[in-house]
Amino acid sequence: MSSPNLSLDRYYDRLTLYARLARWLGADAGYGSATVHRALRPAKSGESPFEVVHRLVDAELGPAALRRLLDAGCGLGGTSLYFARQRGVHCDGISLSAHQVHAATENARKAGLDERCRFQVASFDGPLPPLRYDAVVAIESLAHAPDLAASIANLAKSLAPGGRLVVVDDVADPAADARDAALFKAGWQVPSFVPHATWLAAFTDAGLRVASDVDLTARIVQRRAWQRAALVGLNAAARGLVPQAGLRAVLASHRGGLALERLYAHGQSAYRLFVAL
Repeated sequence: MSSPNLSLDRYYDRLTLYARLARWLGADAGYGSATVHRALRPAKSGESPFEVVHRLVDAELGPAALRRLLDAGCGLGGTSLYFARQRGVHCDGISLSAHQVHAATENARKAGLDERCRFQVASFDGPLPPLRYDAVVAIESLAHAPDLAASIANLAKSLAPGGRLVVVDDVADPAADARDAALFKAGWQVPSFVPHATWLAAFTDAGLRVASDVDLTARIVQRRAWQRAALVGLNAAARGLVPQAGLRAVLASHRGGLALERLYAHGQSAYRLFVAL
């Protein structure tokens, strides 16, 4: 997977290094639970907003026994760690970023789950681990696919009989503000910010049936408009002061995230959970 601006592996390497710095400075944003997902409003006290999506995915998977799970776009390993804890599943996580794989491996070791959670550098567009999985989970990762249909078809090949592909990602409104959509796509290295119909067609083309399609947008924890505007101003000022390419890429990612927040606020992007069989 690549981008005209920055290879995706380097992009995530840099964000992972930034995550370590942010956590050292006291910012959580999910790093404490090895989970960097959208913050969703918890349904119970004490639940991290960044872990809510895992509980929702778990509920959609239902009570059936899971033996093995593929975490496609594993990030810092949080999804694998969650399912290893909750269900005793053996998890294989893949990421293009060597820094992410190293961080996920260390997080599994510290949690005492390194026998159940293994991570490796790999693309979900290329050869996958030679196993069959009861569940393949891709949370906020398929947006990076240059060919969404091809990526979904490749992941579907790893499903065991009766297995489920679970995808949680951003879905574009066809009438989304062009500038915000462009800022989001450029900042987050996203070629597949596509409408709902395109997602459904990709599952169908892979020979899958969509069994569940849930809109989670209303649960996203959103900042107020004035807060977003203030952060946009700070971001612009910082970009003018920072000459180093790596930090500028992080600032571009932050700007893209703020654009996505505006799209959510204006009803021009949805955050959806799909389960396909």
